[in-house]
Amino acid sequence: MNIIEQMLTGEMEMKNFIKLLHTDTNLQNEIRALVPADAIHNESHALWKKIAYPTFQKHNFDLISVLSWICKFDGTMGDNLNIWSTLKTVYKYSHPDLICTNKYEEAFNLYLDVIQDCYDGPEVEHIVEAIVQNALQYKTKKMRIETAKKDVCEAFHLEDRKRPYWIQGPEWPMGILSPMKFVSRKRIGELVQYYFIDVNSGANRIVEQFY
Repeated sequence: MNIIEQMLTGEMEMKNFIKLLHTDTNLQNEIRALVPADAIHNESHALWKKIAYPTFQKHNFDLISVLSWICKFDGTMGDNLNIWSTLKTVYKYSHPDLICTNKYEEAFNLYLDVIQDCYDGPEVEHIVEAIVQNALQYKTKKMRIETAKKDVCEAFHLEDRKRPYWIQGPEWPMGILSPMKFVSRKRIGELVQYYFIDVNSGANRIVEQFY
């Protein structure tokens, strides 16, 4: 089983695959060779029914370049899913019988179930991902969701289901030790101010968004 198949089937962890992707020239060449020669500059090729032709055309049909444009290689669940799904789509065109793992889809879907377009943002993303990763140990989807949501409620200091309704996407601020507690919101014309407090230090913070 080659390195690409090891990652796609879950035999190799994504973090290890990413390290090799950046350093192993043989792996890079193998990935580039996945795009069939007869698909290059041929928009009617069957491969482009599965993945976006314009994106590959923009990057001169270099799959490494496409991955570098799509992905950050930062180890987040969404980024891991992008790497896995892009390579899976192209690889399975010529290896349709390969049975791939679904753990990256499961992890990101659970992440979406948990954040609910609310409990997220650059500062707290690592907190939510740790909660989701812990919940993935449970066998059933129901138990995973229940466990993760319970842990989010505790980590974000929720009371009476009080939560911000973001306008421009979640920007939950981080305190010293944990996500800050949401206090209230105030609208001033097109401006909305979200008030938070750090339960550990008592520091206040306002996040502003606009309609």
